[in-house]
Amino acid sequence: MLNVEIGDDLRITITDGDVTVRQSSEKSYQLCKRYFGWERIENLAPTSLQWPLIFGTAAHMFLQERGRGVDIPQALQAGIQSIEAETKGKLMGEDVEFYEKYIDMLKSMAPLYDSWWGDDAHVFIPLGQEIKGRVPVGDPSNKVFLVFKTDKIVNYLGQLWLIDHKTMGKNDDREFAKYAMDVQVTAYVYGVSKVLGTRVAGVIIDGLIKTKVPQFRRESFLRSDSELAEFEAEFVEMCQEIAWRMKRVQNGEDWKTVFYKNTSSCYHWGRACSMLPLCQRDTPVMRMMYNKRTPDYMDDPKLLEKA
Repeated sequence: MLNVEIGDDLRITITDGDVTVRQSSEKSYQLCKRYFGWERIENLAPTSLQWPLIFGTAAHMFLQERGRGVDIPQALQAGIQSIEAETKGKLMGEDVEFYEKYIDMLKSMAPLYDSWWGDDAHVFIPLGQEIKGRVPVGDPSNKVFLVFKTDKIVNYLGQLWLIDHKTMGKNDDREFAKYAMDVQVTAYVYGVSKVLGTRVAGVIIDGLIKTKVPQFRRESFLRSDSELAEFEAEFVEMCQEIAWRMKRVQNGEDWKTVFYKNTSSCYHWGRACSMLPLCQRDTPVMRMMYNKRTPDYMDDPKLLEKA
């Protein structure tokens, strides 16, 4: 997860998911400013269970426990408990089938992951299960800070690398190619390098592919000094733009005008945006179909300490 803090009181959160509403706020802002507004100004979240995100969190939990030396059955149970906790009291209709589907998928994928990669300690020398911190982006006078929490850091071929676990729907070169310029990957490298005071070479995407027979694939992505410098400049520019829009809303402008919609993104992921019903008909009754968003690092950076 990543978090951006702008100035003294404006913060933006960037979170990782698998084609769900809890994507990077930076990415959602670029795709559709209105979506960003529903989530970050009106603080609304869909009531429907976001299964890709739930499964991704469970897979991360399994891998995190394995990284701590927990055996496969116990680590698998931790992943299953993650699904159970997220869905308790919420299963209705087709969600019951999805619940069984993703539990079975995790049970199938978890042991295969270990047998596929075997003991890779001789290849990736683990240096830490996770690293988190808060660093300024660019000149401190910009008042733009990056707060982050990574999956894993390792020594690979004599250099520092981050390993980022990703659940994917298919084994497609395009699923990996997008990380060549992905802002989250760049931000991780930027942030961890600053915290450690040592240059991180890049990120290894550890793909867990949710096909009928689970597949696994890893690809590495370097980040050059020039790419980090470009990220720094662009990131500050974008954050200052968001801060400008937020301040306009605070000063009384209509937030829907300031955070205007991009109708070409209503079906960006091949499915209707979760906020589309609100854009079509914003009524008190329609708003009852949504929950209040759960507080995160944006609302209270101290939550990072508990993560």
